[in-house]
Amino acid sequence: MTAQMTIGAIRPRGPGLAQGAATQARVIGALVLRETQTRFGTAKLGFLWAIIEPFCHILAFSQVAKMIHHSAPLGSSVEVFFATGIVPFFLFRDLAFHLSPSLSANRSLLYFPLVKNMDVLAARALLEIATWAVVAVLAAATFACFGLELGISDPLNLMLAWGAMGLLGTGFGVTSAIITMFAHSWDRLVHMFVRILYVTSGVYFLPNHLPEAARDFIWWFPTFHGVEWFREAFFPGYHSMSLNRPYLLAWGVGLLLVGMLGERLLRKRMEHE
Repeated sequence: MTAQMTIGAIRPRGPGLAQGAATQARVIGALVLRETQTRFGTAKLGFLWAIIEPFCHILAFSQVAKMIHHSAPLGSSVEVFFATGIVPFFLFRDLAFHLSPSLSANRSLLYFPLVKNMDVLAARALLEIATWAVVAVLAAATFACFGLELGISDPLNLMLAWGAMGLLGTGFGVTSAIITMFAHSWDRLVHMFVRILYVTSGVYFLPNHLPEAARDFIWWFPTFHGVEWFREAFFPGYHSMSLNRPYLLAWGVGLLLVGMLGERLLRKRMEHE
């Protein structure tokens, strides 16, 4: 039975808030299965690429750093330092990239009475967050196997930083998905913007190594604060002078609220089509 048939087969069995929540959970679960097939395909290589890609980035930049005799700005391993920037940023990146076209790509599913816009977005967000959680665990296990020092300073704070980046990526992705339904070219702009963020969010450097004018410029990017928060929680003794957690959280919550408001407007528009 395909995921689409499963979605169509779900029917509420009775009234009540609990029953409605259970029905929505089943819908989202079926959508997650469908999105998994769409995202990774039926071949194992699809999921393997999600693991291989960040390792390629980590290894490539680590080799460049070693060739120019550049030591790790934090910790004893350039691989671990780069991973603490790449992995949380790629969580944000894939939420932005894959949420943005999700409504336009799954428009046919919205004809099912039980499938709502936010169900499609929630399923895609859950899949990306779960995927990158697995990648993060595999990266840590790989580093440990090769004897690289991890020494996580504050595991709870690390999970909060991860959640904040997930919130930011989800908020950005939901808002972008709504805009894309009104302006299809927006999705291409999202890719350009996120690539700019990739090189300006401190993924490969620390802000202390930059001129003051450059630090003041990148401070405005919320992804920069997400990377700094992640590194501060990971490396013992590192205290970022630039980190502003409320600023990052305000962006995440604000974008999510804007996206939810936009979803209501989109829903009214679709009802009149």
